[in-house]
Amino acid sequence: MKTEQYIIQGDPGKLACTRYRTKKIYDIQKHSRIYSEIELGHQHDERPIHTKPVHFEVYFYMLASHNSKRSGLYHPYTPSLAKLLIFVEDLFKDIVIKDVFIISSITAHKKFDENPRIEINVTEL
Repeated sequence: MKTEQYIIQGDPGKLACTRYRTKKIYDIQKHSRIYSEIELGHQHDERPIHTKPVHFEVYFYMLASHNSKRSGLYHPYTPSLAKLLIFVEDLFKDIVIKDVFIISSITAHKKFDENPRIEINVTEL
């Protein structure tokens, strides 16, 4: 099985939108998305788009302050893991994978780190 690694630098970002009138959920800001698409396109280069089933292994590293002892610990706060995964699925569509329906399995983690980023390993099954 062939595995490709992609790294999107920067905070996974937040764009608050209303949910249930009082709660907030988070999504990636538009400028962050455009930057991420460009960065991902450069990393994928001229390789063909995946059309067969794939597995995603995703690590979301959320910002931990430099004095924090949280680095490496799991991140139990917003944004939700589900929302972050939707961002990754949408980002990879038409750049790395033909469509999100070919993602057959996902393993995901959300942790603190002093260097915020998203690391994605794509394995063709």
